[in-house]
Amino acid sequence: MKVVSINTSSDSGGAAIAALRIAEAINKYTPCQVTMLVRDGKTSANVISTTHSVFKSYLNFARFAFERFLFYLCERSPEVRFLFSIANTGEDLSNHPLVRNADLIHLHWVNGGFLSLPGIEKILRLGKPVVWTLHDMWLFTGGCHHSGDCRNYQYQCGNCLFLRSPSINDLSHRVWEKKDKIFSKNYPLTVVTCSRWLMGRAKESSLLKEKPVFSIPNPIDIETFKPLDKNKSREKLGLATNKKYLLFAAANVNNYFKGFTYFAEATKYLASTYPQLLDTIEILVAGRVKDSKIFEQLSLPYRLLGNVQANTMIDIYNASDLYVTSSLQENLPNTIMESMACGV
Repeated sequence: MKVVSINTSSDSGGAAIAALRIAEAINKYTPCQVTMLVRDGKTSANVISTTHSVFKSYLNFARFAFERFLFYLCERSPEVRFLFSIANTGEDLSNHPLVRNADLIHLHWVNGGFLSLPGIEKILRLGKPVVWTLHDMWLFTGGCHHSGDCRNYQYQCGNCLFLRSPSINDLSHRVWEKKDKIFSKNYPLTVVTCSRWLMGRAKESSLLKEKPVFSIPNPIDIETFKPLDKNKSREKLGLATNKKYLLFAAANVNNYFKGFTYFAEATKYLASTYPQLLDTIEILVAGRVKDSKIFEQLSLPYRLLGNVQANTMIDIYNASDLYVTSSLQENLPNTIMESMACGV
């Protein structure tokens, strides 16, 4: 069986990492042949990128910027600018050879101007079986990737807290209506979530309540992510062997839903309650940082590691004494599984 796995990127973000791992596991342990089709990433044996020229790179950015601009006109604040996608523009992959020749189409995270809602429907209209693995709530909301405490996705969205002027017929409701026109049709779509929590939310949503929804956790290679000698990992990273290291890791540390403010509050509590530990504890922060001002909130020494490769990340886990997540909402974070697999 030929499977095409579609994700915006092959190497950037949690969804990309998870999608690639799923493809690799299926290729290794089943007779299926999976090829990833992405916009961002280098073409390789099992990955094909749709970006082949500088012009296409500019076009990708233009689509992304156009979608962001339209949301910018409605957004509540810059804090939520990248937490809501309207999918108004994107590529048409329905005629791509990998899609045309596939026996099954596996969709993942396709936002950021990669696939539009009309483009998604063109893929569904091919009549091929489609499995959509969700890495957040976007598929069944009016545009937000995580809804927080809002449950309007159970109805028809509207009155969206992400918008400057929420109303019954606001942008979230209009996006919901566009999705409803697609998902109310009898396309062969099966939805997979990576956690039971997300499965529950998908099943209670108005858009997917008639669709089959299953929970299948993402795979992780425990021959790669495994316990190593802590002191040797620290030596490789230039870290002290006599300190306690607390690790915070995220693809985008500034992402609102990563809850860094709560992590900072916890460090204040730790520092005030156990002042004798100030000289022995250091925080490691791995991931992309867009605004370094957030680190002014920390009450403990910290070290920024930036974006790191998987091999280095294995040593970072093993060098740490504790991995901390302060996320407000998550599906199945790779970092939690990876740190646990490393015995942290």
